[in-house]
Amino acid sequence: MPSPSSTRGALRAALRADHELADGIDRGPLHGIPIGVKDLVDVAGLPATRGSAHFAGHRAVMDAECVRRLRMAGAVIIGTTVTHEFGYGPTGDRSWHGPARNPHEPVRMAGGSSGGSAAAVAAGMVPAALGTDTGGSARIPAALCGIAGYKPAFGRVSTVGVFPLSPSLDHVGVLGATARDCRLVVESLTPQHSGRHCAAGTVARVGWLAETPDAPVESAIADLTRRALAEHDVTQVPCDALTGMREAFRAIQDSEAFAIHADRVHDRPDLFDAEVLERLRSASETRVAPRPGPPGPGSGPRAHEQPVRTLRSSGLADSRYHSAPDRRS
Repeated sequence: MPSPSSTRGALRAALRADHELADGIDRGPLHGIPIGVKDLVDVAGLPATRGSAHFAGHRAVMDAECVRRLRMAGAVIIGTTVTHEFGYGPTGDRSWHGPARNPHEPVRMAGGSSGGSAAAVAAGMVPAALGTDTGGSARIPAALCGIAGYKPAFGRVSTVGVFPLSPSLDHVGVLGATARDCRLVVESLTPQHSGRHCAAGTVARVGWLAETPDAPVESAIADLTRRALAEHDVTQVPCDALTGMREAFRAIQDSEAFAIHADRVHDRPDLFDAEVLERLRSASETRVAPRPGPPGPGSGPRAHEQPVRTLRSSGLADSRYHSAPDRRS
């Protein structure tokens, strides 16, 4: 995970933390604690490949906002971790750097797309790491590696400086050895929300989604969760719209993902991992229902077409979060 440049930077940060603590300066529970960062999140001066040959040799020019906040909290960034190429896959084994392996059984996958962050925590390399989570990319590898994964509420943690998969759905996720570790990291990322916890004895209202064939729950997990919520007001909530929600999620994610990569798919498809390229090509066929009005021919426009036009007209397609160094030579 660490590169020579990240090792030097981490050593300097660790020494600075030692000196500050010796001088009575305490920045909080992350002061001097090593943290890994997924290779979709910019760390100034470190490689920012997004797991893709499209960004080979690319380095971040500045810290993502979440990394900046970790540094302010005294955390020591020790390097970047493997991501499924462009964060577009749940297995973590499709990266220009090679697969993320499960430290408990290296022949098995770590999960994705934040597989490297999950593996680093599970292996004891770091107590916590940043990932991203659009549709499970922090929680899936956390589950497969036997650690805790947390997806904060949308917008709670800034995604500025994070390479997008689907901007309407992207989150910065946190992976830690325990849920408490995740909480400490999230509170450092969002100090404005710190301290907003229920007082002891407070009864919280919790909605419990009814199990459906599309969303089964293991009985042991359900029993454990219910016991943990025994003192709270748990209300069964029907989820008849779950299938429609899933379809809407996939339409949004796939259309936005293809919009971000449309030019790369057209110009240099050979630089993609074959599986990721196939996923993007399938995403290009995502269609949306027509707006209310007189019926027209066809099954609706391709969902990515408006996002592509919007990205190009706004100039975002040329920003540092979408463009890559010229790899044609």
